[in-house]
Amino acid sequence: MPSPHLPSSAAEVMAGASSLMAEPFKGPITVTLAYFVVYYLFCFGQTFMHTVLFATLKKKGESVTLSDVKLGRIEDPMVTAVNRMFLNTAEQAIPFLTSFWLYALLVDRED
Repeated sequence: MPSPHLPSSAAEVMAGASSLMAEPFKGPITVTLAYFVVYYLFCFGQTFMHTVLFATLKKKGESVTLSDVKLGRIEDPMVTAVNRMFLNTAEQAIPFLTSFWLYALLVDRED
């Protein structure tokens, strides 16, 4: 018969451990999730702008392919802006999230 103060299953152990570990990190977890939400919004925004420009050029009767738009062969300031937003976010993800989580793990919140 299991002791009343010990968890009876591995699921209970994991549930207790995850709630204890997540409590002090709710802020950093929220920021990390928000970062990825913004990242994917920029990703979808980039695809949307490529599609809009492609459709606009096709309506004007220009012979252009979607790959021309996606690979930057067609100059458009809005497409350049969304490309830079997405690529800068992707480029800075590793340094930002690494330093952010190192700070969250190693620096005492009471300091």
